[in-house]
Amino acid sequence: MQAYAQFLQLMQREAADVALLLQTLDRETAAIASGDGQALEAAAAAKQELLPRLEQAASERAALLAAAGHTPNREGLEAYFAAATATATAGDELAGNLNTTWAALREQLEACQNKNMANGQALEGSRRQTEQALSLLLGQKVQGDTTLYGSDGGTVKTRGNHSYAKV
Repeated sequence: MQAYAQFLQLMQREAADVALLLQTLDRETAAIASGDGQALEAAAAAKQELLPRLEQAASERAALLAAAGHTPNREGLEAYFAAATATATAGDELAGNLNTTWAALREQLEACQNKNMANGQALEGSRRQTEQALSLLLGQKVQGDTTLYGSDGGTVKTRGNHSYAKV
């Protein structure tokens, strides 16, 4: 039971770090939305600090699974939890806590992954808009669909390479 308790403590520490990562990703989202470069840099630095800790926890988790004779994947984890349940005695909440903690941790990790992907897409969209604006201002050719204003003041969709200004 000592190994199971150690595994539970590891997951609890990991869950605390993942919660911090999710908060950091939320700050990153707000920084992207507001265009706050300093806040975005601070969020990036915080992520860089948390990621090695999360990688270390994942390595420790894999080592504990391997030491118990299980593979470091979903099947190994499920077998590990099943073994904890099989060895549990009456009134022992450890096996249930392992399952509950893992489910919560996995949910947090998925939320982080989704938030990180959304932030990445928002940053990429912002980068493309900035590049297009700079290209227009510098009189360079812009690729893709662009909305322009015609002589009547209405919008006109254009496609392809166009140079909109000359310096």
